[in-house]
Amino acid sequence: MIRIIFVLAISLTTHIGWAQPASLAGSTDFNPQDRLAITNLIHAYAFHWDSRNVDEFLSLFTDDANSVSYSAGQAVKIKIKEKSAVEGARKRTDYFQKNQMQRRHIMSSTLFLQQTSDTAEVLQYCLLVTTDSTPQTNPSVTESAGTSVQTKIVSPIVYRFGFSKFQGTWKIRSREIQLDTSLDVP
Repeated sequence: MIRIIFVLAISLTTHIGWAQPASLAGSTDFNPQDRLAITNLIHAYAFHWDSRNVDEFLSLFTDDANSVSYSAGQAVKIKIKEKSAVEGARKRTDYFQKNQMQRRHIMSSTLFLQQTSDTAEVLQYCLLVTTDSTPQTNPSVTESAGTSVQTKIVSPIVYRFGFSKFQGTWKIRSREIQLDTSLDVP
């Protein structure tokens, strides 16, 4: 029975394309300075998006970086720096500001799938939360002068990042986003 479960688990992870050899976990065969730079890049990704700083956010990506997300089970592929994608990012951050929504990407577990001197692949867990400040019609139930503040979990996320190193600087060359639930924005 245990053998069957193990085979099913291996089959499932292979089917979704995220199976990796166990020998990578715990390996010391990597450049620690590069690993720290990549980890910092992941955190800068979260910080700049949450700060609604679209220009700094976009500076983290290569010029030809691509993104894959999913809508109704179908892959949606875009080039991150193409005009329509940049306009979409600005619209989304404007929507957050207009609706008094503060996003926080809480980055947690990081798994390096591979790392060479100039490329890396990483799986990154994230818990996306939002703090909404919305006017209330009944001030007697608010915390302060007609405003209600609520923090809630939007969705756990699994990112799959691809990184490339150019002239001594790491950049994001690809991003895949897998949400556990739909986002709370149009």
